[in-house]
Amino acid sequence: MNTTRCFLPTLAGLGLSLTATAQDPASIPANAIKSEGLRIPIHTAAADPVGGEYGTWAAGSNYKVSFHDGMQFVPLLGDAVARNHTLNWRTTSIRVGERELLESHAPASRQIGDYRYEYDHGFVVEAYDVLSTGLEQTFVIAQRPAASGDLVIRGTLDGTLTATERAAQHGDVHFYDAQGSAVIGYGAAIAIDALGDTVPMTTAVTDEGIELRLPASWLANAAFPLTVDPLLTNQLFGIGDDIHDVDLYRDDEQSLSNIWVVHSFRASATDVDIMVRRFPDDFSGPGVTVFTDLTSTWGAQHGQLAGVGGSGAGRVVTVFERNYQSGQRRVRWHTHRKNSTQLSTAASPVPGSNSSNEWRPDVGGTKSSVPGNTVLLVYQREQGTNFSNTSTSEIVGVKVDTTISSNGGVVGGDFRIGATSGDSERPAVNQVSEGGVQYSWMVVCQHHNNAFNGKWNVIAQRIAGAFGSNGNPRHVSLAGLHEVGPKVEGANGRYLVSFGLRTIQSVKPTSVLSTHITAQRIDWPHADVNGRRVHAERIIYSAGQNQQLPGTLGFDLDSESHWVMTYARTTNGSERLLASKIGFDGIETERLAAYEVSGFDPVPGGVCYDPDNERFAIAFAVDNNTASNTLWGTHVTYENTTAPAEYGNGCHPTADPVWNGSQALGSEFGTIEVVQAPTNTGAFLVASLGAGANPLSGYGMPGCDFLVDASASKYLATAFFVTNNVGRATMNLPIPGYLPRTDLYFQWFLLEPNANPAGARGTRGLRVQYRR
Repeated sequence: MNTTRCFLPTLAGLGLSLTATAQDPASIPANAIKSEGLRIPIHTAAADPVGGEYGTWAAGSNYKVSFHDGMQFVPLLGDAVARNHTLNWRTTSIRVGERELLESHAPASRQIGDYRYEYDHGFVVEAYDVLSTGLEQTFVIAQRPAASGDLVIRGTLDGTLTATERAAQHGDVHFYDAQGSAVIGYGAAIAIDALGDTVPMTTAVTDEGIELRLPASWLANAAFPLTVDPLLTNQLFGIGDDIHDVDLYRDDEQSLSNIWVVHSFRASATDVDIMVRRFPDDFSGPGVTVFTDLTSTWGAQHGQLAGVGGSGAGRVVTVFERNYQSGQRRVRWHTHRKNSTQLSTAASPVPGSNSSNEWRPDVGGTKSSVPGNTVLLVYQREQGTNFSNTSTSEIVGVKVDTTISSNGGVVGGDFRIGATSGDSERPAVNQVSEGGVQYSWMVVCQHHNNAFNGKWNVIAQRIAGAFGSNGNPRHVSLAGLHEVGPKVEGANGRYLVSFGLRTIQSVKPTSVLSTHITAQRIDWPHADVNGRRVHAERIIYSAGQNQQLPGTLGFDLDSESHWVMTYARTTNGSERLLASKIGFDGIETERLAAYEVSGFDPVPGGVCYDPDNERFAIAFAVDNNTASNTLWGTHVTYENTTAPAEYGNGCHPTADPVWNGSQALGSEFGTIEVVQAPTNTGAFLVASLGAGANPLSGYGMPGCDFLVDASASKYLATAFFVTNNVGRATMNLPIPGYLPRTDLYFQWFLLEPNANPAGARGTRGLRVQYRR
């Protein structure tokens, strides 16, 4: 039995006497995720039912290359250029003196390992090695030709770039765009014989292409096989990463490469690709690429991640959209084993038709520690053959069972989410639900009723997992402004929805840039129909007119009380990416600046909780207003706290005070307990903001001190309980998010009529620190 006779007020009330401190955002270190050493192996993928053949592709850190129709080199120039720049090589002649070494038929093409591709011309093998910094081209002549004279290799180089004609000389050749900027370098060639002897070759540029020449005098004494190497050819000048659409997922079951990051990167404004890389928890190294959609046949972007199941059987699901040259868009997904670091390119379509388009996908999974195989894909659907963002967009969901076939399969077809009329856009779903026999996902979107005086409203709906029925769509906020860019995270029926508030305009806005960044707690247990707002809506950040970019959320599955939300300030000259810790009551407990460099625009990416290190991982992009958008990673941690510690003189031989749960401000589920006490007896709990040491011998309790400060400015309250049949009494003690860093002091007194003249004995005191 544990009956409360007199209630100790929760700290929501106690905190009225405490002064909250100002929220100055401290900086947290963010590290650029390196692309040096990054290579994507040579690969192909299945044809797309809308886009056609994928082709054969590979990539380095700043270029991609195809081999399915000869070699085509594509530098990654970002959206600073409207169309891809390309350089296509075709070998037209390899001669020694008067003898032509190229056979007349088309060369046999073949892949040799992960990073080497060859064209066998018979007497000569033309090979390409994919390096991180460039593509190395070689020509290998296996045996001495029955001829004498200079070795001359000719090839045509066409595409969108040009080189200035020049006479034969040893040195690089530069290829320029229409504005005269050097984009690609074709390296100075050398010849290497079987003994390792080398000699420089000359390179000439004519209106017909490139000519490499090796003197007959050196060739006559060379040992074969002979290799001609234009030395790390096709190297880029001043081009770096171009990162967009970042999300991340952390798998708690693996010991290595736990962090999965998906991002898009651009060869040009009209050619965007995605990749998924796995990193250690500190984001070090170039990562291991486990999925990519790299072709120039279509674009791939807006990737999102979630996982299901544990180690081995578990899967990580990437959902993304493909944009086709026909003007259509479709949503695809890829599943990958958690214990695999091998590249895979499988992609499956969500249900659709030729008269509709899908985009803006998101995906929800379950906890790593819970067996499961079903994820929820949500996306925005537009009616019409060719893509456009219509005024009657729909939010659609589909469940995918990752154990159906090698890449998973749809369960039960697609279904409508949210409002059934008007315009519904920008869907989001919580990345990690609790899983188990009965669970739900929460889906949010922004909805407009298309009335002239209407506004965007954030709508939420609970979607059942493996069992049960869905909840009803409901409004999240009662704000008088446009509510835009919603995100949601949480589990076990406890969710936080973040969104921006944008000033009302005469036309329906398409931008999500906002005046305020807002958070709203919602409780929506599984099988509940409507859910409820359990705390007031909170304005987390306000600064400037429509200059804040809403970000995303991560949820602490251990405390079930804390979220981290990201958002960006885009004000020219004072740009920054901010991260706010949010407690159970929707109140900000701490604000941190993850990136703050004038003139560089950080773009919010993904946030996820890392239970192994008790912190949140964040990945995001930084736009420096050139082609070089970089990928960054950082962590938000809880402040260190001293473990709860007993102090002072108690006179009870067995009973002890115990604190269980998080010591972070904003925690809802901490408890103060007494254990090893007499059973079914009265227990008083006293609490204060200070410690004391006042002897109680004069009050009939020899050997006991009153161990909390009883002064009016410190003493908080007293509560009465009855211990249960194992000698335990417990009180839940939520710690509101608005409190400053606080230490609380507790002591229990147990009623024992025969123990001493007072009929009571006290425990030692317990000091508990609460930090951000």
